[in-house]
This record gives sequence, C-alpha cells and structure tokens, in this order.
Amino acid sequence: AQPWFIHLLPKILYPVTLLLKAFIQFTMLLWFLFVKVPAPDLFLVQNPPSVPTLVAVKWASSWRRAAFVVDWHNFGYTLLALSLGRNNVFVSLYRWIEMHYGKMATGSLCVTKAMQHELEQNWEVRAKVLYDQPPEFFRPALLEERHELFCRVKKDLCHPSGVYDFISRELENQVLDETLFTTKTNADILLKQNRPALVVSSTSWTPDENFGILLEAAVMYDRRVAARSKGSDTAEISEEQDLYPNLLFIITGKGPEKEMYEEKIKRLNLKHVSFRTMWLAAEDYPLLLGSADLGVCLHTSSSGLDLPMKFAQFPTHELVKDGQNGLLFSSSSELADQLLVLFKGFPVNCDALQSLKAGAMETGSSGRWATEWDEFNGCEKGLTQGANQSNHIWKATKSVCQCIQRFISRRDLIQHTGRYFQHENPPSVPTLVAVKWASSWRRAAFVVDWHNFGYTLLALSLGRNNVFVSLYRWIEMHYGKMATGSLCVTKAMQHELEQNWGVRAKVLYDQPPEFFRPALLEEKHELFCRVKKDLCHPSGVYDFISRELENQQLDETLFTIKTNADILLKQNRPALVVSSTSWTPDENFGILLEAAVMYDRRVAARSKGSDTAEISEEQDLYPNLLFIITGKGPEKEMYEEKIKRLNLKHVAFRTMWLAAEDYPLLLGSADLGVCLHTSSSGLDLPMKVVDMFGCGLPVCSVAYSCIQELVKDGQNGLLFSSSSELADQLLVLFKSFPGNCDTLMSLKAGAMETGSSGRWATEWEACAKPLITQVKSLSYLIIPDACTFVELLLITCVDPCRSCLKMRID
Repeated sequence: AQPWFIHLLPKILYPVTLLLKAFIQFTMLLWFLFVKVPAPDLFLVQNPPSVPTLVAVKWASSWRRAAFVVDWHNFGYTLLALSLGRNNVFVSLYRWIEMHYGKMATGSLCVTKAMQHELEQNWEVRAKVLYDQPPEFFRPALLEERHELFCRVKKDLCHPSGVYDFISRELENQVLDETLFTTKTNADILLKQNRPALVVSSTSWTPDENFGILLEAAVMYDRRVAARSKGSDTAEISEEQDLYPNLLFIITGKGPEKEMYEEKIKRLNLKHVSFRTMWLAAEDYPLLLGSADLGVCLHTSSSGLDLPMKFAQFPTHELVKDGQNGLLFSSSSELADQLLVLFKGFPVNCDALQSLKAGAMETGSSGRWATEWDEFNGCEKGLTQGANQSNHIWKATKSVCQCIQRFISRRDLIQHTGRYFQHENPPSVPTLVAVKWASSWRRAAFVVDWHNFGYTLLALSLGRNNVFVSLYRWIEMHYGKMATGSLCVTKAMQHELEQNWGVRAKVLYDQPPEFFRPALLEEKHELFCRVKKDLCHPSGVYDFISRELENQQLDETLFTIKTNADILLKQNRPALVVSSTSWTPDENFGILLEAAVMYDRRVAARSKGSDTAEISEEQDLYPNLLFIITGKGPEKEMYEEKIKRLNLKHVAFRTMWLAAEDYPLLLGSADLGVCLHTSSSGLDLPMKVVDMFGCGLPVCSVAYSCIQELVKDGQNGLLFSSSSELADQLLVLFKSFPGNCDTLMSLKAGAMETGSSGRWATEWEACAKPLITQVKSLSYLIIPDACTFVELLLITCVDPCRSCLKMRID
C-alpha cells in the first residue's frame, strides 16, 4: 500500500511519487528479507512486481546465500507502459532493471511457452513452463449450492440503480423458495426450464480489458433475437423467440473504469439481455463460476505473453483450445455469433455448448496444483542443494559472475533483434523523428503508414510557400526515407512517394470495422426515438421537420411507425442524407448549402409550374430532404448561422454530435451519404466514405485526383465538382422516392457490394502482413566488432540514421 502522504502530493509530481513509493517499498523489503525472515534455502519471487522486488530479493539471496527463482507471470514494464506509454524513460529504466536482475536468477519459471520463447530469445533467460492451475475449491456447483447462492444474491440482482429489465420484473413475482434459475418443491431443487442463460465475466475494469466488445456483442445478440422473433409469422413467433434464451451477464470485480461502463449499460435499453455488476464474497465466487453456463474473458495482456488466471478457474491457444473447451473471438460481431450458436435451443438442445462444457471439465480436472508442482519439484530441490553446496565459493565467484553478466547485457543491448514500430503519418513532426530515434535505439524495424502528408495540412493555415511548411516537408521526407518499410492508402500516393520522395510503399486500403453495417428496422426506430429531441427545434429554426414532430404519436418517428409489434417505414417520410465533417477548410461545406438551395427551388418550381390537378402528384415526385451533419470543428458555428438564414421549404438541416454506438446506426439508416472531403494533398481517401460503404450507403462525393480508387462513379456512388452538379444528382437519385428510385437502389447495391467485399482482417492478411513479416525478419543491427558501448551510445543518440548497416526492402 502507498504511504498516506503520497496522496497529498500534486499530480505533476507523479513520477516523483513512483520513485518515492519504490524507495519506501525497497527499504521495507530489505529490512524483512535481511533481518526479520529466517534464512531460507530458496527465494521464490512472482514477477511482476519487478521494481523494487527483484532487486531486493536478489540482494537478499546473495547476502543469505540462498537460491533465487523468478516465477514470470508477466513483464512489469508492460504494465507500467499502459499508463506512461512504451517510450517513456521510466518504462525503459524499469525494463532494464527487470531484465538485468531477472538474468541473475538461479532458476526461472514462466506461465506460457510464448513467454518461455521470449525470455530465451530476447532476455537470455531459460525458464521452465509451469501452467497456472485452479485450486481444489473451483469445481462445478451442486444444485443445492446453486439455489443457496442465488437466494443470497437475490437482492443484488433485483433493482440496480436506474435499471428496470426482465430480471427485475421476474424477481418481483417470485415466491419464497424460488430464484431466477432454480425452484424448490418440498425437498427437491430443480433447474427452471425457462431460466435465462447465465454468462459470467471477471474483470479488473482496466484498459487492457476492452469491455466495450462485450457490450456491443450483447446489443447485437439482443437485436438479432428480437429480429428473428419479429420476422416469424404469428403462429411461429413464440416458438422462434423461445429458441434463444434471455441472457444475464454477471460481471464481478472492481476497478477504475467500472462506473463509466455501468453508465453505458444503463443506456442500452435491451429486452433480451441484462447486466449486473457485483463484488462477491471469496467463498461465493467459485460457486458463481460453478453455476454459470458460459464464461467470457476480455483479457488481452499488456505483454501478450501471459494467460488469464480466470480461465484456469472457468475449466490464447495454449489454454483455450478453440472448439474443444471454448471459442476464440476477435471482434464483437464474432462474439455475438458465438452466443447465438451456443445458446440456440437452450437449455435442452444446445449441443455445441454441452460439447464445450465437457471439454472444459476435462481441462479443469486434468491438472491441479499438486500434480503440476510435483513435475517441477525435482528441479527446485536441485536448486536448493546447489545453493547450499556453493556457500563456500560464493564470495570468490561473485565478482566474476557480475562481470560475465554485464558483458552479456552489453552484447544483448547491441545485437538482439527487436520488434517493429508502426507509425501512422501524419502527424510527422516530432513523431517521425522520435519514432525513428527510438527504433534505432531499441534495434527495431520502423514502418510508416502514410495516410497523408503532414506538411500539406500545415500549409492549409500557413500557405505552401511558408518557411515552416518547407522545413516540415524536409523533415517528413528525410525521416520517411529511413523507414524499413512503408504502407500507404492509395495508388496515387504510392506513385508520389516512389517518384518524388524515393520511398517504395505498399498500398493498404482502409476498410470498415464490423459494426458498420445496414441497420435493422428496430434499430432504426430506436435510434430515431433517441434523437427525436435533437431533431425537434434547433435554435432559431422552425421548418417542416419541427411541424411534423409536433403532431406525432408516441410510437412514431419521422421515418418509422410502430403498430402493435410491427415496425414499418413510413411512405411519406423525408429522404435522409448524412454527411460527416470536421468543419475544417479542406471541406467546403458551402457547396452542400448551395446544392440544397437549388434542390429546394427546383422542387418548388416544378410543383408551381404544374396545373392545379397535377400539383399534388408532381410535388410528391420529389421528397423533402433532411440533412443530418455530424461532427465538431472550428467552422461549425459559422455554417449554422448560414443555415438559419436559408428559409427552405423542402430541405432541413440538423447538426449533431452522436454517441459512438449511434453513428454506425445513423449511417446504416440513411438513404444517401455526401462527402465534401478534398484532401490537403489530393492523395488520400476519406475514411467516412469507407464507413458509409460498410453500411451499404451510396455516396455523392467531391471529385478529386484519387477519389475514383474508392468511389466508382455510377456503381457505388456519384462524383460532383460543383453545387449545381450535386443538386442535379439529388434530383435524379430521389425522383419517385421511396418507391421507384431505381438509380438510388442500383447505387445502394453497389455500395453494399463494396462494403462487404473487404474488411480489415482480409485486407491486412493480403497486403500488410507480408510486409510486416519481412521487415521484422530484417530488423537486425550489424555493429562492428570493435564498436564500444560508449561509441554505440554516441552513434544511436547523436546520429541514429547512420548507427548501423541496415538492410532495406527493395
């Protein structure tokens, strides 16, 4: 624990508090290890923590002539890097201490073969793998134990603050000897057939566990179950809905991000999924795991080399055998698919779940601490015997050992193969310089991912001929050339880099994440219900949107209506056009305003030009348009003032800042996307269009030099170069909306095909992975034999670009 006075120091002194805390812990450890503790044969240290523990225990083992064994569970410097960053000087110092004293151990244990390989290859530590095993009290719970547990935690399940869901309703109507999952009749306890499936996850609520993945998967499961039940005819609804159970997620643990995620959970409003967060008594936690139907682990590891202990308790490829005792996922959509597969037919006919449960039972029963420890016990005895026999020669060999270890440390510092740095450019200054220096110092490959040129962004505010822009360009080009490998986002940029910068880059097109997809009808309805207040009355504006919203019923939105259990799109709805912008000078928003004015006037002129009998039919030929503009930026207020003065009858504008989970839903609910991005360099592609295509949304985009690499004119979108062209396109696309707009439907089909043809996983495997694999294999530093450590420091710090003979990719 931290001393009381550390909390009184200001945050700016956080590095000082780290040093002060380490010093106090170091002093206390030395006192106990040197004086208070009886002389042992062996010190066994679980790492992390590394500083000051490793140092203190090593000193104590030398003083007391005992063996020194390190049990590597993770690398401490990677945990520190989560808060300070990998390039922080304290992280580098921490890593050096951890490596230096870790090498001095008489013996080493580690928890995975991956960590064993890392220790041997890059740390020169030979370790024996000792997998974590569950204690004896982690076992399947008996029916009586389950019933008693759920009776004890009933009050924790009932009414969490601000949440009233299917769990709350069911608990209100229960009799005394009944729980959510069990019922007691006379002396018999039975599992209820209509019980929800119980899913458990244990977390420390820290950044290395992305809990948002679980929330997104829960939302997808809820919507897909609802969609399946509503998609069935009336006779089949009950049977289809019963095919998939309601899910109860119980999340145990404490941590810094708990309250943030609890607030997110409150806003989810799910019908088939509930969440409860708990802090259980020590004796109840094993019972909860033994009573659950499925466990979910979101642990990713700061080092990527350790295994989560929670898995050993539940009974990476070293622990979870995909398809045998569990399933592996890499995205929220994969997890949602797995939940649907595993719980189909629950609780009776879920064969996939039962098969995994049998595999988990076999894994959990095949190894316990006693048997796993006995396999290492012979090695441990040898270490202690060796320590006792070497007492009389220890002092004589101590200085020799230290000299050898320092020599090994120097050779490792100079020659070992590092990993690689991948930097997304821009920003270029000072990032490119810092990463290049770091890659030289850390003996790692250096890959630049060119998304644009930083000097062109600076030129937007200073002008192309400004001296600072010229200096920025020189630095960007000079350090960009030093990269071991390069990626870029367009063929046009690839050509520019090769012809004018002397950089050979491989094209890696941006792809949409999995959650960018067409929205379901229910998702559209719920979204428009949530944003209704944002659509109603913007300051100083009263238009057709405001009038329509005033007269709506409770289960009605601008675009949808709910009758009984059915949700329908309204035939007289306005067309929804979405544009995302950062409100910066490289996006001329005035083009969109001018096009909107032209569309409004042409629609009004067409209706007035018709005779009286034809006015209604002609006016209905073109819908009203609602433009929703998302984003924040410096020019937003200026354009909002311009919008107020337009006074349009058939076009309305709304500016919004949406929650992260609502933005993909808005794109998936829109009829058309508009992109005004022109690029400061003319060589990059707008990510917003990639996201739109992921949602199957066709796009009208400003034409510039390389946009056709993404927007195929007439196939998945249209290109325009003026406001009048955009206005003409709006009239063509929305003629006879929503029923007979064939051109719009054709573009929508093209956008769907573009969005579904490529995702990050496939694009990375095809384009980026071969390059990364190649540069990692070439990331050796070749240092002349006569190079001293001082010379190396001078070279790498003063002139890193000439620190070695480095192989480059042709």
